[in-house]
Amino acid sequence: MGRRLPGLEGKSILTEAELNLLDTYLEKINPETFIEIGSWTGTSCAWLAKRHPNIQFICFDTFIAGGEEQIGRWLKNKQPNMILILGDSTDLVTMNLSAEIIFIDGDHTLEGCRVDLLHSASSLFPGGLLICHDYGHLGFGVHQAVDEMLARHKDYDVIEKVDSMIVIQDVEELDDVEESET
Repeated sequence: MGRRLPGLEGKSILTEAELNLLDTYLEKINPETFIEIGSWTGTSCAWLAKRHPNIQFICFDTFIAGGEEQIGRWLKNKQPNMILILGDSTDLVTMNLSAEIIFIDGDHTLEGCRVDLLHSASSLFPGGLLICHDYGHLGFGVHQAVDEMLARHKDYDVIEKVDSMIVIQDVEELDDVEESET
């Protein structure tokens, strides 16, 4: 499964359309920081980091599933603007990190997805984007966790869905900013 990206170790599990979606939002928003929860071998993030050298890519992964081989591939793919943090979304909050775009492709269990969404949402800048991978795969907990969050929190809007990705924007903060400007 996956496809090779030129000059990088391992395969990206993202489709071409999903990679292009991330690339488009990075070009459009040009964030200072992009956070990735669940980096695996870092192939997709390295491809994006090469294309956007002015953006700092902070990648979280526990490497529980792939061990030393997975870490080795990540290190081979590492670009100068990529930072690896051995941990999960809990560490995102502990380290008090924030970003305009947070890409979630971490723990695929229902409870794990709920935790990743909670921590990522609290670390998102006003108007920022949560982009979740594997939303389209009903066998994982991603779909249910995202739907629960959207039902509970009306301050998030679905911007678009591409293949198995969903893009969600924090709009409550945008509404507050727009009201204070008038």
